[in-house]
Amino acid sequence: MHGNGTCNLKNGFKYEGEWNNDKRHGNGTCTFYNGDKYEGEWKENKRHGNGTCAFYNGDKYEGEWKENEMHG
Repeated sequence: MHGNGTCNLKNGFKYEGEWNNDKRHGNGTCTFYNGDKYEGEWKENKRHGNGTCAFYNGDKYEGEWKENEMHG
């Protein structure tokens, strides 16, 4: 996958956004199977850069991400 596109899996995972060499890379929105929803920047399948995550339990984080971890 390369460019813009959408991936939907039966387990509830959905990603809509930019791809590079079959990896989420660039800007995109992802809903995870557990209900968490992340909108922001990706780098090689990891949340990296600015983004917002609304967690299934009602918590929300908006800010910097590095290598899939909240950073800042």
